[in-house]
Amino acid sequence: MFLLPAIIILVFIASLLNSTPAQCSTVEVTGAMSTTVDFEDHIAITVPSSIHSLTVTVPIPAGVQEFGYSQKVQSVELTSSRTMDSTHQETDKQGNKYIVDLFNNPQPGPINFTLTVHVAKMDVDLRTPLPYNPVTLTNIPQNIAPYLQATPKVQSKDQQIISLAHLLSSGAGDEATLTNRIQEYLQRNITYNFSSGDDPDDAVTVLKTKKSLCDGWAHLFLALARANGIPARFVGGYNIGGSIAYPIDASGRSTLTISSLGQPHSWVDVWFPSVGWVPFEPQASAGFIDSHHLTAWVGMDSTTVESIVSWTSSTANSQDIGLSETEKPGQVTDNVNITYVDSDAVNEPCTILARCREQQQTADPKL
Repeated sequence: MFLLPAIIILVFIASLLNSTPAQCSTVEVTGAMSTTVDFEDHIAITVPSSIHSLTVTVPIPAGVQEFGYSQKVQSVELTSSRTMDSTHQETDKQGNKYIVDLFNNPQPGPINFTLTVHVAKMDVDLRTPLPYNPVTLTNIPQNIAPYLQATPKVQSKDQQIISLAHLLSSGAGDEATLTNRIQEYLQRNITYNFSSGDDPDDAVTVLKTKKSLCDGWAHLFLALARANGIPARFVGGYNIGGSIAYPIDASGRSTLTISSLGQPHSWVDVWFPSVGWVPFEPQASAGFIDSHHLTAWVGMDSTTVESIVSWTSSTANSQDIGLSETEKPGQVTDNVNITYVDSDAVNEPCTILARCREQQQTADPKL
């Protein structure tokens, strides 16, 4: 997979008028936000000798319409520092779109690519609560059912995963309550760790080590959802960077500011039968993502998307092709109007942002 990880940094800004220590809350918010941006993804490839053919396959952001989230893109282009032998667009069975460039007998050395997304607009509407659905889903559509399956990255049939999934579902009367509990478990127990970049990021490993980059957070969320019979899919894209502040008390004097680095990122979508796919940000928010998320592709797990680089070699022992990726957001324009609704304080050092739900459960398992 080509996507580099991104970190979501949570910064709690307590009211200066409040001298008592902050308690962990699941804070429900409402309102809306929108962001427009021109976005560039810079990909640098170093071609070794003896490469017979080189194919560069780049997922491209397109229009998205989900519950509470929409994305519109004016245009996308991929430019290269070398002339390619052919270029075309493809669409895979998940609906992901790619630009595919082919180079025959490329000379050794660097090739630089720039993926430019012109006028991306992301809109988030939190005013409609998450719908009530029974915790046990039935009549799942045929095109959604594959997102219940286990994969090598999402081991939803592993006994450790199943045990935790059943603990989380105990007493949960509806799907929103259960998925919010999965969200809460991750935020209480998993640590974002840059040093884990070379470690396995499958769900079982993340559950064991309690640390991962963003892909591992997504894989563990997916495994716990699928083990409970809830379809859920991996989302790959970009976080454009910057900060968004949320009020976390009724007075608005205390805020939670979510800041992020501008780079590739991953999160998840959860299937709710009455409304379709609902985005969740495992590191930050339940039932929504903020408007700094730019979707590029979806799939079963992080390996779904085609590798950005594939090649054939004229020798048996050709070295791997080096690749690096950096992002450059252009002018970012935000319109944020988010308000506090309610919170459920508990004695844990975290704050969990959540979309309101139509029906809530008060009894939660001790995790």
